[in-house]
Amino acid sequence: MSFLKNNERGRDNGETIVESELIIEMFDKYINSKRVYRELISMKCTQYSVVDVIREVWKEVKGGNYDSCIR
Repeated sequence: MSFLKNNERGRDNGETIVESELIIEMFDKYINSKRVYRELISMKCTQYSVVDVIREVWKEVKGGNYDSCIR
């Protein structure tokens, strides 16, 4: 049904919005870094390579490594 636990269903204290904004901000910085741009160009930027970049950003943001997203 839902990936949320029963006690979390329907609850929104703003954390989800803040977390989403942070992810978008970090992803934007990461994807616009020259290193990632060169990697995407060299891979011809298939949909699978973009998914890999999204996964890498997600892991770093969830781990609290915000600075490592910007290289």
